Amino acid sequence: MSNTWVAEDNGNGIKFPRLDETTSTITDQGSGGPYSYSHTTQYFYDDYFNVITEKKGQIIGNQFVPDIQTLFSYDTNFLSKPTMMTVKNGSGSIASRKWMEYNQTTGNLKWEEVCKSDNPASGCNDRNPTQNPVINYTYYPNGNVNTVSNPNNAACLTTITYDPNTSTHVYDTTNCLGHRTTTVYDPSTGNLVILVPPHLEDSGQFFETTYDKFGRKILEERPTSIGGWTSYRYVLNDPEEKINYVEKIERIVEGVSPIEYWTTTFFDGMGRTYKGEVTGRMGN
Repeated sequence: MSNTWVAEDNGNGIKFPRLDETTSTITDQGSGGPYSYSHTTQYFYDDYFNVITEKKGQIIGNQFVPDIQTLFSYDTNFLSKPTMMTVKNGSGSIASRKWMEYNQTTGNLKWEEVCKSDNPASGCNDRNPTQNPVINYTYYPNGNVNTVSNPNNAACLTTITYDPNTSTHVYDTTNCLGHRTTTVYDPSTGNLVILVPPHLEDSGQFFETTYDKFGRKILEERPTSIGGWTSYRYVLNDPEEKINYVEKIERIVEGVSPIEYWTTTFFDGMGRTYKGEVTGRMGN
């Protein structure tokens, strides 16, 4: 991947590192290769350094040919708060459009509307809440999301509550059908520790994840009604083979006896995966 950066100065002596272009290249080493495929994205900014146009395409010869472009309009009271996003195809016709509105005091998103039209080139010019899906949001005084409406039924709300100690992580999520999902997070790392999906509510069963001191998963335990677990072991610079790898063991309860699947992923010194091994039934 290659990036083109420009240090832009609007006259106040402060330079903004502006990303103008990024190109990703993939090389296929197949038969008759190698073959290379490149994709380029170009960015254009307003005076506040908000991205107003993003063009994706390819460079043919010395010319950039866009396949798709996204245009952004902004609320002038806030930075990086687009009020309209328009996606256009290679010929410049509208393919999709989305509108947003924000609370003028907090900047929180109040609603978003996505155009739903069989002919977006003409049907997405203006808002049409009776035709288009609209999602509404409400918030607690501290700024956390309280309710989210169903895009097809504004009266159908999903209600979110947070842990009572810090109000940082989501604790309960309940939709308008009464389906409740409970989540418990480690307050120091933010890692998910307990998950109780709707079908296990009030059963005393849950999914539980344990982490090491670096925040990496070491054990995933499934509810007793499902059985089994998945463990992880991280090996850095193995003393015998001088390699780095992650060993994953998945224990599945099936029939009268459990089955274990072993997955080992090997990394080089730069953290790149270079080999994977899987052992399934009967050690195969």
